[in-house]
Amino acid sequence: MVSKAAEKKLLAYKTIKEKILNGELKPLGDISEEALMKEFGISRTPIRESIQRLEKEGFVYIYPRKGTIVADITLDLIHQIYETRFLVEPYMSKSICGRLDREWLEDIKKRFLVDLTQMDKKEQVKYYTNLDRELHEAILDKVENRFVKQLMINITDHNQRIRIKTAEDNTFYIDEIAGHVEIIDAYLAEDPERIEKALIAHLEASKRYTLKYFIK
Repeated sequence: MVSKAAEKKLLAYKTIKEKILNGELKPLGDISEEALMKEFGISRTPIRESIQRLEKEGFVYIYPRKGTIVADITLDLIHQIYETRFLVEPYMSKSICGRLDREWLEDIKKRFLVDLTQMDKKEQVKYYTNLDRELHEAILDKVENRFVKQLMINITDHNQRIRIKTAEDNTFYIDEIAGHVEIIDAYLAEDPERIEKALIAHLEASKRYTLKYFIK
């Protein structure tokens, strides 16, 4: 049975991480241990343990006797993320061909094609960001290799930070719809080679846009 202290520590870890992923805690922003202690009603030790775990995962920088800040989104980070995605995702994605629920695939395809002209920019970005994450997490959920899965969970989380940041310009999400639909259609066709081709095209477009956004 998990203790209440362990539950609070896990909650603190997940909450801090989610705030980093959704941009509430911004790159190079300070993380206050005192504020987190008050927020979660726990002592400094579990907060520090949560922060140390996040440091190992690459989400924060810890400066002894000075403090903790949210890790920056650098060009080096972006290149490493996409290098890993190109190496792993095409094989991973086609390896689960035939395992995704067809009814869900048809449903998410319809949701990608919904006319969102009545939504404002912020609502559109949130809608497409959530759909993108749902699609990629559904693919990852079917992966049986636990080592690949753990690696890609961390990569997906880091990529989410980039997606939130680039969402300041929502034109890419609109342009990206066709790429997502092609991936979904490839899964519906149960065609591994088509899945791989669609996924690589998606990654190439995503990397081009991301670098264009950050190199200004």
